[in-house]
Amino acid sequence: MNKIHWFCVSNPDGKSFPERRRSYGVSDGGLVFVPAAMAGDETEMNVILCASGDGQSTSVHLDHHSLSFKSYTRGQQIGLRICF
Repeated sequence: MNKIHWFCVSNPDGKSFPERRRSYGVSDGGLVFVPAAMAGDETEMNVILCASGDGQSTSVHLDHHSLSFKSYTRGQQIGLRICF
């Protein structure tokens, strides 16, 4: 795995989202990682287990799981319910 560079966007005015939900990573190979919590109603662990079982790239940042944007978009297209 390439080194991942992590970035954090600012909170919108009047909002106070935790840093882990505002962070994203970009690997040296150009793969983008987003927080697993962005996947909607599924738990973070269910999302990561599904992505890992499918052979997708995952990572941990700020003690929370992230997955490659490719796996996130694929999960949204096919629906995470397929994994459960």
